[in-house]
Amino acid sequence: MIAEISLIGRHERQMDDKGRVSIPPSFRKNIQNLTFLKDCHSPVLIGFDYKRFDAETLNLMAAFFSATNVDGDGRVLLKQADLQNLEIPLDNKKTQIVFLARGTHFHMMSKATWKKLEPQYNQAHERALESTGLSAPRLKSAQ
Repeated sequence: MIAEISLIGRHERQMDDKGRVSIPPSFRKNIQNLTFLKDCHSPVLIGFDYKRFDAETLNLMAAFFSATNVDGDGRVLLKQADLQNLEIPLDNKKTQIVFLARGTHFHMMSKATWKKLEPQYNQAHERALESTGLSAPRLKSAQ
């Protein structure tokens, strides 16, 4: 059985001119086999460890996968399809990327997308905490 992980925080990183972005260290430590899944409802990529899923689930999601490799410096090269999914123009690679922890996975988006979606994420965060009886602080950067 795979141990449960709990990613926390919001991190911002700048993509370099080659289209690489550094995955936050706490995320790299907990996600060994990084794969991106396109969010069907927004310009967001979902990062997760594909070995956490059974073969049947992986087969169902395979059409939406974008497997990736993390280099020795903790960076991933975003493919053209990834940039398009994130709605980042191919000629504007020096974009700020927001990483938002979601427990066992993370959401990755441009900072422009984060500004649009932040109220929705905060509402979801507040509802989740309220269901546990905890107060709901706003999501803050863990830079």
